[in-house]
Amino acid sequence: SRPYQVITARVHPGESNASWVMKGTLEFLVSSDPVAKLLRENFVFKIIPMLNPDGVINGKYVTHLA
Repeated sequence: SRPYQVITARVHPGESNASWVMKGTLEFLVSSDPVAKLLRENFVFKIIPMLNPDGVINGKYVTHLA
């Protein structure tokens, strides 16, 4: 059984740079790079690319829609 790695982004909606970091991380993890392949073979990735979408859509910085 492989250990899990949880990767999240946009916990705080105003941190828009996290979207770019997540994009690069995902592109790397699915690439043919030998290190990426090794990571995929040794870990199960649980990825949440945008943890607070309602806050992002509504232009909040720290809060959600409510």
